[in-house]
Amino acid sequence: MADIRPLWLASLVLVAILLPGVTSAWARSPEQHALAAPLPAAPPAAEVAPRPVEGPPTGVPAVIDAALDARPLLERAQVVALYGYPGIPAMGDLGKYTPDEAAAEVRRLVWVYDSLNGDRGAVGALDLIVSVAQAGRTPDGTYLSRLDPAIIASYVEAARRNSVLLILDTQLGTVDPLEEARRLEPFLTEPFVHLALDPEFALRARGGAPGRVIGSVDAAEVNAVQSYLAGLVRQHGLPPKLLVVHQFRADMLTASAPWQDLPEVQRVIDVDAWGNLATKLGAYAAFGSAPTAPYAGFKLFEGWDVPLLAPSEVLALPRQPDLVIYQ
Repeated sequence: MADIRPLWLASLVLVAILLPGVTSAWARSPEQHALAAPLPAAPPAAEVAPRPVEGPPTGVPAVIDAALDARPLLERAQVVALYGYPGIPAMGDLGKYTPDEAAAEVRRLVWVYDSLNGDRGAVGALDLIVSVAQAGRTPDGTYLSRLDPAIIASYVEAARRNSVLLILDTQLGTVDPLEEARRLEPFLTEPFVHLALDPEFALRARGGAPGRVIGSVDAAEVNAVQSYLAGLVRQHGLPPKLLVVHQFRADMLTASAPWQDLPEVQRVIDVDAWGNLATKLGAYAAFGSAPTAPYAGFKLFEGWDVPLLAPSEVLALPRQPDLVIYQ
């Protein structure tokens, strides 16, 4: 991808990488604030009415049908996602709602983006955290609390009913990312279900415990997951899969091997720095346009970003994000 960063924006890169206190690398992230105690095994979905969002309250056209097209999704549409864990709003906006309410909310956001992004389409997604890092070692040694498969299945069906995508987001702990992807295979064989990896809580390379160290994943690990997803695509005749990898610090992604790009997988580097605007723009300039990022994601933290960018401002970024996530 061509480097389209203006000089003033590129100059903010060092802010995101070097200054203490400006990203969740140095201060507790929103997820870490929410995890002071272990999560319940199966929290109920919150019964909260959707907050008003600009756009029609009903009758938003379904756009997911295009996602069943064999063509790469991000070549023809922008994805707008709601991120979180069921029943825990502090971990993201998805937790404010039942599955169907979350789908309705993200479709309202899609309407806003689709009305502003010109000829590009827009598709909604639920970004569901399916394994959550724990501060203490779990009995299986993974440092993970995993979401009940029955709850994941309820989100699969809600996504199907409401014509949105579903992204299964794993915080990894000590597990091999490929092993964690394989565990989710019953859901990943659906054409609208995709995968995300969160290196912040990936401990295999560095050891330690979540919240005390910032983890990392290596290109070789990501390549293995991509190859696995590509195999599912070929075996089941699926459209290309999205593989979202979160990043807010340079050393969260290492490269003991060259990064591989496969036609069956669209790798998105989601820049999830939070806090002041200089932090976010600097991190996005650094990582969203890096060679590791064939596609770029931009995460918005409601209640944490100062200020929270409006959709029109997100779309005006020098590199328009392919994926926009609301947490």
